[in-house]
Amino acid sequence: MSFLPPHQSNNHAPVPVGSWNPKRTAQFGNGTWGVRASDGKLIGAWALDFAVVMVLTLIVALAMGKNGAATAIVAGVGTWIASSWIYGFLCLRGHTLGTLAGGTQLVKLRDGSAPGFWRSGWLMFLRTVLFPGWLIVILFAILGAGDPNVASKSTYHASIDKQQTRALQTAMRP
Repeated sequence: MSFLPPHQSNNHAPVPVGSWNPKRTAQFGNGTWGVRASDGKLIGAWALDFAVVMVLTLIVALAMGKNGAATAIVAGVGTWIASSWIYGFLCLRGHTLGTLAGGTQLVKLRDGSAPGFWRSGWLMFLRTVLFPGWLIVILFAILGAGDPNVASKSTYHASIDKQQTRALQTAMRP
């Protein structure tokens, strides 16, 4: 798939890569261009990452279940939180099992580079532990209980489509 370099219209403000907008092509903070991953790829990546952490959580909770329900719940919650951070730490350069399966990558909006070690852990914690909380926020936004734009904007990170971003950057080289 090839596409022409985007142009800035005088009638429209630039669309940030991290915004949920049909315009998927935009500039990073340092002037390079990227293509935001499609909603389907994003949802698939998040779902796979969530499933990985939940499988680990369920294995530990079930193994601890023979010691009582309270022990299983405490072990499950602890594993859920800890495994999300550990999984993030192990997924270097913005690649998780979900992003690898979907052909996407987590990048910084500032310059399109991958998040660092600690930020990777934090991002995975957000995706896998706080994800259910975001579902509730989005549900309230859909039902009219809040501004849907608040829950969908990021100021630091975005998921890009690696193949289309590479093609765009190649097309824009002199």
